[in-house]
Amino acid sequence: MLYRNMQLQKFRLVKKLWKICPLLRRFGITVEDPSAEVVSLGYEDLILDERGIPVFLVLSIMLMYIAFGAVLFSVLENWGFIDSFYFSFISLTTVGFGDLIPQN
Repeated sequence: MLYRNMQLQKFRLVKKLWKICPLLRRFGITVEDPSAEVVSLGYEDLILDERGIPVFLVLSIMLMYIAFGAVLFSVLENWGFIDSFYFSFISLTTVGFGDLIPQN
């Protein structure tokens, strides 16, 4: 419904411009009613991609992200790797217990 309304508004605007501007007619630009093109989409049509992302890939990226944060915090905050890894994991999952707080 929203798409159809947008198309109709666009059609009305182009039609007004076409009537006002003779150059559009001179170059052969025509105005067509978009209501003939509107097709109702069902639930199956709205699904873009059913393949999904492999869980292994998601977990690997998350683990690399946490490990990178752990290395970064262990260098910048002089924490141990385990504490830095724990802080990165807690921060990524937005739990935020507050037991480790960066000073720098």
